Amino acid sequence: MEANIVAENEKEMIPNATHFMSPMAATASIINISPDEKSAPALTATARIEEDMRAVGEEFEDSFKKHPDMEKRILWRKKYFNKISNLEKFSFDTDATYTFDFYNDKLILEDLRLAILGKKFDLTAYLAGQPLRIMAKVRGSTQYLWNFEVWHERQTESWDRTKSDKVVTDGTSAPSPATTPKS
Repeated sequence: MEANIVAENEKEMIPNATHFMSPMAATASIINISPDEKSAPALTATARIEEDMRAVGEEFEDSFKKHPDMEKRILWRKKYFNKISNLEKFSFDTDATYTFDFYNDKLILEDLRLAILGKKFDLTAYLAGQPLRIMAKVRGSTQYLWNFEVWHERQTESWDRTKSDKVVTDGTSAPSPATTPKS
């Protein structure tokens, strides 16, 4: 995951919480921009969204032609938007329809695990019976692009109140994944 840890002066976004901040256009696994809702990809449980940012402009039209392989287009887009000067050229068009795919290969919602480094980590051990919060916020504002909570039945089954002193609430301690009970 390419993300920058939030600088100390940016922590007012979510006080006393561990979080990452990264440009959405450089972080998303896949972005599809359609001129309107009718031309947007249909979303189903098995939908495979195609990277397509040609609606943004000539640079992305050229990238689409130069990189017919979607994986190469994605790498080009991420590298492109990792530069602040490129980010500053664009804004979101409220008439367009944006479809994002974020880490579907990493965040396994079926059993609330994170698949990274060749392993699967049980997130319930770190959530302490609380929901997984997924949000995008407008920087320097109180405005959210989206903000929702993901709950899984395993959270209530595995939460052990006797471990409440080991919960990550202020970034100082957490239960060891090796000692996390398997359900």
